[in-house]
Amino acid sequence: MYECICAYIDIRCDIGHVTGFPFNVSNAASVNPLFYCMLNLLQMGDVAKDLLSGTVGGVAQLMVGHPFDTIKVKLQSQSIPHPGQPPQFAGAMDAFKQTLAAEGPRGLYKGMGAPLATVAALNAALFMVRGQLEDLLRSEPGALLTVSQQFVAGAGAGGAVSVLTCPTELLKCRLQAQNALAHSGSAGAALKYRGPIDVVRHVLASEGGIRGLFKGFVPTLVRDIPGNSAIFGVYEAVKQYMAGGADTSKLGRGSLIMAGGMAGASFWICVYPIDVCKSVIQVDDYKNPKYSGFVNAFRSILASEGVKGLFKGFGPAMTRNSESTTHPLSVPLGITHHEFDELIPSVTQFHTYSVYPGKCSSLLAKHIDDPHDVVWSIVRRFDKPQTYKHFIRNCAFEEVSRMVVGCTRERNVISGLPADNSTGRLDILDDEQLVTGFSIIGGEHRLKNYRSVTTVHGFNHDGRIWSFRNLTSLMSRKVIRWKTRDCLLIPSLS
Repeated sequence: MYECICAYIDIRCDIGHVTGFPFNVSNAASVNPLFYCMLNLLQMGDVAKDLLSGTVGGVAQLMVGHPFDTIKVKLQSQSIPHPGQPPQFAGAMDAFKQTLAAEGPRGLYKGMGAPLATVAALNAALFMVRGQLEDLLRSEPGALLTVSQQFVAGAGAGGAVSVLTCPTELLKCRLQAQNALAHSGSAGAALKYRGPIDVVRHVLASEGGIRGLFKGFVPTLVRDIPGNSAIFGVYEAVKQYMAGGADTSKLGRGSLIMAGGMAGASFWICVYPIDVCKSVIQVDDYKNPKYSGFVNAFRSILASEGVKGLFKGFGPAMTRNSESTTHPLSVPLGITHHEFDELIPSVTQFHTYSVYPGKCSSLLAKHIDDPHDVVWSIVRRFDKPQTYKHFIRNCAFEEVSRMVVGCTRERNVISGLPADNSTGRLDILDDEQLVTGFSIIGGEHRLKNYRSVTTVHGFNHDGRIWSFRNLTSLMSRKVIRWKTRDCLLIPSLS
C-alpha cells in the first residue's frame, strides 16, 4: 500500500491538512463527495482523521493503480516455460491483451477487494506510527526532520504495516494470479477462488490456519522496511536538493510532483526483486511447493531466469507509481500534532471545499511570531491588502463607510503574476472567529472561479505566544496547467 501515500496526502489537503501543497484532483475528486459527507468525524482525533483520509486516498489510488498491479503480479507469477516453448506472457502489453480477452475489464481488478477492505487500517497504521516516530526524532517541537530522520521514520512505519500488508497481499496475489497458475498445469492449478473471503476460508482450512495467511511475511517485511525508508527519505532529499536547503516550503507543484515520483520510483528500485520473491511464494502451491522460503526463491529465480527474472513486471510497477505518487508526507512541516489538533475544528468549518472534476484547492499555513490580535488587525483589512501583500501595486476600495460583506475592491498587481488587475468581493468578515474571505469576480486575470478563506489562530503555551494564518484557495483546474511560476504565486493572490 506504499503508493497510497500520495493520494492520502492529496485528500488531506482537501479536508484542510495544514500544508502548502495543492490538491491533486485527478486521483481523488471522484471519491471526494463521500469523504466530504463524513468530515464531522474528523474531530474524533488523529485515529479517525488518518482512518478516513487514508481510506479515501487509498480507494482513489487503487482505482487508478490496481490494473497495473494485476499485470505485474501475472508477470511475476507465470511459470517458467518448457524448453522450446514461449512464455505465457511475452510482456506487459501481451498480459494486458490476454487478460482483457479472457476475463474482460473486470479481470484487471481481480483481487482489489482485499486491499480495498484493509486500506483504512493500513494507512492509519502507517501514518500513526510515522507521526509518533517523527515526534520522537524531532530535536524540539515543530522542528523539521533531517533527511536521515525521514529515512528512520519511514523504515519504522514500513515495519509496522508489514503485519497488515502480508495477508492482504496474499489474498490479492492469489486472485490476480489464479488464471496464470491454471495455465501452468501445477497441482493446484484447477483451484478457482470466488473472492477474498473464499481465499481466507481455503487458507484457514487447508494451509495451516492463521499461519497460512502470513505466508511470505519475511520478504514482505524485508521489502517494506527499506522500501518505505526510501520513499520518505528520498522525497525529502530531492525536495531539499531542489530548494537548495532545508526550507522546502516555497517549492512549486511541479517540483513536489517530481520529488514524489522519484521517491515512489526509489521504492521499487530498492526492493523489486524482493517483491518478486514475495509474490511467487504467496501463490506457490501449499502441498507441492516450488520454494522452501525467501532465500530459496531468490536463488531459484536467479539460477533459472537470471537477473532478468528478478525484475519481471517491473514496467507495470513503475507505471503504477507514476500514476499515483505525489507527496508522501504524514504531518505538516513546522506544526506539531497538538497544534494541528487545535486547528482541526476551524479547518473543518472554514477550509473545506467540495472539490469535483475541473476544480482544485490548496491550503497554506504561515507561522507568525506575533499575537493573533495583531495579525488579525492586518489580515482583516480587505480595503488595504497591499499592507502585507507586496505583489499588489495599489488597491481602490469602493466608497462605503465601513467594510461589509458584499463590498468590492479593485487591485492592480505586479507584472509576471497570473493577473494584471482583479475585482474582488468580500464574502465573509467575522471579527469574533477571526475569519475573512473573498472571491474574484472580474478583471484581467487567469484565476477562473477563484475564492479564498483566511483564518487566524493564536497559541499561548508556557509563556510563549505565536499565531498561525491559514489560507485556502479554490479555483478552476485550468489554472494549474500553466507554468510553475504562476502556480507558485496563485496562493499569494489572496
